[in-house]
Amino acid sequence: MIVAIVRIVAVLAMAICAIGWVWFPTIARFDAFLGLATVFAFVVTTQFFVARYNKLNEHDQHLFNEFRALFSDRSLIQIFRDHDFLISFRREYMAPLQTVVAVWDDAAHAFTNRKLEEKRVTFVKAATELAMMIWNNTVPSYGGDHITVIPRDVDPENLPEHIRQEAREINALVPPFVAAHEDLIRTANGLGATPRARASSTQGQA
Repeated sequence: MIVAIVRIVAVLAMAICAIGWVWFPTIARFDAFLGLATVFAFVVTTQFFVARYNKLNEHDQHLFNEFRALFSDRSLIQIFRDHDFLISFRREYMAPLQTVVAVWDDAAHAFTNRKLEEKRVTFVKAATELAMMIWNNTVPSYGGDHITVIPRDVDPENLPEHIRQEAREINALVPPFVAAHEDLIRTANGLGATPRARASSTQGQA
């Protein structure tokens, strides 16, 4: 946005200088030349600093790699997106969500890039709301490797409406969580982030 505004202002300024060059005497042409040179220097300098501002530094690149490792590199974001929480959910898939709630809201996990930091705050909020809703409305399954909204003393074939409502409430918080995650990924990629090699897909281990 800043670069676009600078370019528009530069074009208008150069147009005014060009008119002065054509229609006014020699001394005005000299002033127009100085104006053009000043505008050119301003545009180049501004774009240089904007480019530096938008480029990820080493801290942000490292933090982005950590972020990708939570969900994207293990294909977990697709699992959350496609899952219906009326069906049991593997407990191991909750580990990255617990990590976000536990540590990604501290200063050590803040991006220095303003755009990315805004996306991180939005993501942590969405992840926390989803995690709290899941924790408050699920119990461990018999084997212990899954969680479910269906208590052990309830017949899965004859579910009360409040159980179905709890599942719907969890499901409703998944799209904002996924959208916030993907928004951060797209923003980082647009800033020149370099993803590391992907880890093995968790989905393939399920």
